[in-house]
Amino acid sequence: MYKRKYKYPSDFISKKGTLKKNRRKQINKWINTLKNHNLNSYNDLMLHNYFLEKQLVDYSRIFKHI
Repeated sequence: MYKRKYKYPSDFISKKGTLKKNRRKQINKWINTLKNHNLNSYNDLMLHNYFLEKQLVDYSRIFKHI
């Protein structure tokens, strides 16, 4: 398994364990927000926020069709 400096969301990682090439812009944006902060605590916070945003998008799609 690859050893990384950051904990990326599972959406950014392929089945082989490498970073997805089609998500480069999102990955770079992710890294730039982490550069000036405490990596351990802020990385966990970013993961949590990422999954919350993803859930909001999913719920908005569901309720849009109702």
